[in-house]
Amino acid sequence: MENIRIDRNTLNSLLFLAEAFDGYTTGRNVDLKKVRAKIEEARDIIKHKIDKTEQRRIFEIADYIINLPAKDPTARLYAKIFLITKLLLRIFIFIFMFSILYIFSFGYLDLNILVILGWSTVAIIFFRWFSLTKVLEFYERELKLHKSKTKFLKDMTQRIIYFISENKDKWGLKAKNIRLHLYNNDYKGIKVIKRPSLLREYYLVEVD
Repeated sequence: MENIRIDRNTLNSLLFLAEAFDGYTTGRNVDLKKVRAKIEEARDIIKHKIDKTEQRRIFEIADYIINLPAKDPTARLYAKIFLITKLLLRIFIFIFMFSILYIFSFGYLDLNILVILGWSTVAIIFFRWFSLTKVLEFYERELKLHKSKTKFLKDMTQRIIYFISENKDKWGLKAKNIRLHLYNNDYKGIKVIKRPSLLREYYLVEVD
């Protein structure tokens, strides 16, 4: 491992995995197919840092966390509302942008249409935020009962952070070029650049 080289794609895969493992600990879930793909992309490094048994446990825990809302009727309802509003928001933003383009191209669009689009978008944003809040509140309650699972995922996140921190100088990388979006800020080897705010739910950190 002393002479290991890393390209930008592999580094990005490691950063993605650190963010994904951290995200699962708070219910910010990532598609497991993407996680598997990133592990495959970084396999030459990952196999030395996270063995096959640990990888299987990661998938088992992540799958369990992802499916937690399905066991609670209320959480399942809010999860469905969130997914629907997420899709609708993309559609309405596309329609709104198309309307703006139409106005610039033809110089006219019924004001009522713009008003309806505007208020519909606001309503969708509200319900998306509300449903997400309820789902995250559910996860916060449930994951307190599964501390061993979240601790394991945080340990895997810490392991990746340590590995990058120990090798970044050898790879010729500066801390400002190695940034992560994390929901926990108690990892060693990171420097918090920005904290959560009204428009940002995560900590922006650099790997020291």
